[in-house]
Amino acid sequence: MGSRALDIAVPPIFHQVVQPAFLMPGENLNDYEAIRDMIIQEIAPQSGIEWLWAADLIELSWDIVRYRALRQKMLKIRRQDAIDAMLQRLDLPGIPHAFRQSAREQTKLNAEQWRTDPTANAEIENRLTTQGMDEGSINAEVLIQSRELFIMFDGLMQSAQTRRILLLREINRRRISLEIERGNLPKRRIAATDM
Repeated sequence: MGSRALDIAVPPIFHQVVQPAFLMPGENLNDYEAIRDMIIQEIAPQSGIEWLWAADLIELSWDIVRYRALRQKMLKIRRQDAIDAMLQRLDLPGIPHAFRQSAREQTKLNAEQWRTDPTANAEIENRLTTQGMDEGSINAEVLIQSRELFIMFDGLMQSAQTRRILLLREINRRRISLEIERGNLPKRRIAATDM
């Protein structure tokens, strides 16, 4: 199945279903396999439909991990935009209209240097600090710069989480129903909070 040994035998037909459909560059196969194996161990699929649901849970869980990583990367990328916006607030007032475009281009260049040059970084951050703009101010500007993407990733994560909880409830309902049909009390329930 992968690099890890599971206590549960995976039916041969499901080997393809529980393999990563698509890993993006930079994503780690070992991380995917750890999540996959954790879910299979926890769910302990008992039938074909439960294996299919487990595959969906694996995919949804991986999507949530992916969205969190992409959101974090997006925040790092937008930090340069935030520095640019703050430099524009400091540098553009009082500049004649005819020179504003070249001044904007200079602040963009300064923000790029902030990202790539440690000396420029220290100078710009010192300048911002003397103007009362600390890390909290930069973080606030980052969130302002990235609010639409932040909302999009939050929505994607909430949707995947909701679908994951619904699948866990469906597995529980099915197991309880089968136990009741057999005249037994339900033995194993999976709490949605366990995932």
